[in-house]
Amino acid sequence: MKLASSLDINLIRLAVVLAKHGNFARAAESLHMAQPTLSRSIARLEATLGVPIFDRTRDGVVPTEFGRLVIERGRELLNGSRELFREIALLQGVECGQLKVACGPFPYAISAGRALAGLMKSHPQVQFRLGQHSPKATVEQVLGGAVDLGLADTREWLGDPRLEIEALPQHRAVWVCRAGHPLAGRRDLCLQDALNYPLICGVMPPQVGAMFGDHSAAGQRCAESGQFYPAVTLDCMQLGPALAAASDALFLASPLMATEELRRGELDFLDLHLPWQHTHYGFIHKRARTLSPVTLAFMDLVRGFEQEALGQEQALLSAHFSARPAAVPHGERSKAYLTV
Repeated sequence: MKLASSLDINLIRLAVVLAKHGNFARAAESLHMAQPTLSRSIARLEATLGVPIFDRTRDGVVPTEFGRLVIERGRELLNGSRELFREIALLQGVECGQLKVACGPFPYAISAGRALAGLMKSHPQVQFRLGQHSPKATVEQVLGGAVDLGLADTREWLGDPRLEIEALPQHRAVWVCRAGHPLAGRRDLCLQDALNYPLICGVMPPQVGAMFGDHSAAGQRCAESGQFYPAVTLDCMQLGPALAAASDALFLASPLMATEELRRGELDFLDLHLPWQHTHYGFIHKRARTLSPVTLAFMDLVRGFEQEALGQEQALLSAHFSARPAAVPHGERSKAYLTV
């Protein structure tokens, strides 16, 4: 059997989309094209290859053995073509037109948004896409080539040969509760005390999940991944302060994420400071991938805002704890709360 010497990469793209949807009608709709046009295009690709790549069934289409190979290699070709055009644009000194960043909850709230605002002034011609995701989803987007840069917790990915990682400064995380919470004002708290209440935070890595164990009130540890899913699991940490202020749930986050609520007295810090209460996020990008000038400019801005945030956090914590009245002993505190 003689194979054709050239392939239309657009036909490969159509086949990849069809395999994703498993149905001509849904695939055609996602591609904004007529179903008969898609059907003829797939038939043309099969004729070019000389093999069937999809089995047609009543329920849709299923890749054949040949099709699975085409889809797998096709994805690599499509990713490679995007990288090729991107590299050529960089060599020409032309910015790619977009900066695409996937960001975890903590850096999104602390520095990424401010860095983006700065870039919009200096690079008005560039289109920006800043998405907030879990750390795992962030790394998946980086490895898949969907984004130029990731900014997320790096603990699960250290040593991965596919990735370049640059750690950013560690920020102190604090436990925050509503004013009048049963734990507010106590000085003898331990982790077990906090885990008796619902926890508001992002997904915890296995290193933290192992310490949290099985505390159904606070959340649940995934047996397969080891990650800990808080009772209220957020990718958008900006929602945390309002949720904590309206409930007995505890919010574990940077103090900068609750500055206004703390200032107004709606929230209070818990006096619980454990050695692991620090962020561990950094820049993540594919190894040996050339970073565009606008990506490098974004990274420089993030570094500056990260250092600035460290000083703001320290000032906020020092002001709060220095002005805080003496704590009520545990027993008396419990009695006082019960009489309210």
